[in-house]
Amino acid sequence: YTASWGHLIRQNHGEVSNFPELARKMYTEWNNPAIISIRLAPDGIVNQYIYPKGEEVYINLFEEADRRKEAEYARDTGEMTVSEPIRYYPRDDREIVIRNPIFLNSGRKSRGEFWGFSILILDHEKMLKYTELSSPNILYDYKVQSRIEDEDGPHTITESDTAPLEDPVDYEFPVANTMWR
Repeated sequence: YTASWGHLIRQNHGEVSNFPELARKMYTEWNNPAIISIRLAPDGIVNQYIYPKGEEVYINLFEEADRRKEAEYARDTGEMTVSEPIRYYPRDDREIVIRNPIFLNSGRKSRGEFWGFSILILDHEKMLKYTELSSPNILYDYKVQSRIEDEDGPHTITESDTAPLEDPVDYEFPVANTMWR
């Protein structure tokens, strides 16, 4: 989803004159209930967005402490970032934030000039409903965690049950800019 905005912005030399109209059309055509918001952040400043209604979002990703690290990583490496589920005010639902850096005049061997980000905000619970983990046919217990740890241990992304796993298999897999297990 976020790559589409990068192509459009490069094709129009960094200009997006009809973002609300295009974003609403994409939102409708994608028909994915996990999508909360579609946003653009030229120079890292969120200034164009749709949904949720009534929420004003003007954020400088490079000045916000809880967003700076992923924004800098995406800008500096040219790689998309996927956050672990986080809670942002004013909603209390957990969200996953996908940030795709956009570069103008990029070629096969160079990234070109940093334009900003296309951003997709997903509802964590609704997104998980579209994975095979939510299938009633799964006959095993699981726990997916990020590698980020704090005083409570690793952050849990999702799990089948809160009981400790018996004889678990530990497997790490990449999710954009990070590893989950």
